[in-house]
Amino acid sequence: MAIYLLNFISIPIYDLLIKNKKRLVFIIALQMFLILSLRADTLGVDLDNYKQFYEFYRTLSFGEIMRGFRLIGGSAHDFGVESGYVLFNWVIGKMGFSFHSFLVIYAAIVVTSVSVFIYRYCDNAALGFATFISLGAFVSFFGILRQSLALAIFLLAIPALEKRKFWKYLALVVVAGLFHQSLFLAIALYFIAKFKANKTLYSIFIGASLLLVVATPLFYNKLIFPILVKLGRYYYLNDFEWNNMFAVMLVMAVFFMFFFKNREREDNSMQCGFLMALPLQALAFYIPVFSRLASAVFFNFICVLLPNTIFRLETRSQRLQANTVAYIGLFAFYLYTMIGSVLVPYVPFWAV
Repeated sequence: MAIYLLNFISIPIYDLLIKNKKRLVFIIALQMFLILSLRADTLGVDLDNYKQFYEFYRTLSFGEIMRGFRLIGGSAHDFGVESGYVLFNWVIGKMGFSFHSFLVIYAAIVVTSVSVFIYRYCDNAALGFATFISLGAFVSFFGILRQSLALAIFLLAIPALEKRKFWKYLALVVVAGLFHQSLFLAIALYFIAKFKANKTLYSIFIGASLLLVVATPLFYNKLIFPILVKLGRYYYLNDFEWNNMFAVMLVMAVFFMFFFKNREREDNSMQCGFLMALPLQALAFYIPVFSRLASAVFFNFICVLLPNTIFRLETRSQRLQANTVAYIGLFAFYLYTMIGSVLVPYVPFWAV
């Protein structure tokens, strides 16, 4: 566990020592990239399956890849993996790279995308990275390859969202959906972001999410499940099971509703994106897979909202105190989530 904790602890130290934002982001991003890319090929959820996918897809011809290409649902080839991810595997594989080299390229893509996102929108980049790491998104990079690549592409679409360029935004979201079709839900964000993220909108999303917790068993099998079946996903309704992350999201939603200060259009987009995580996490009380989508994609807007809320406090003393409390709270939460994690202990690729 030491390498994960040291990675987090180093971030506020870098924040104190490095005043240039671009240099700060580069150092933190490089450290995250090295940790992610130098891990063993087996360190991560489902990596054995991903390796099997990679070795299979690299043997196919381009014609076979394209004949199996599907815009919605899994590729026509085995495994039911989205066509964009299949094509990505094929391109890297045909270049002669090993599976570990594939993971290195993957790590470079996802870490760069997140780092650019934080650099562009986060007033306090160091706290943005700390938030991203502590709430589980960085951990998901170790094993949830398709959804992480989809997130990386989706983050590139945020400038088009804030500038209200629908077709550019739609094109990038569709590409993201070709890596994990759950990202097609992000199309809705363009229309939700037309509304002002005020207390009324927060109240609507919070209320709807709480209602979903109660009402999901009444409509899931008749409304949502048939749609998932058409997409090749068979997620059956489970018995109710408490979800801690929903409580975290709910608390943060109430906090932002009262304390976040809108300044620019992207502030509104970030808040609406974050609010989309609430109903998805509510569904996770019965279908755990929705938690992955909520936490690994839409909850990441908190990486901008939390640091910017603190950065916009009136006095330097207030900012320093809030920053300290945020780092301590995030570290405690990170420590809690890492205990019992499949990523402990860290295994570098040369130790296998």
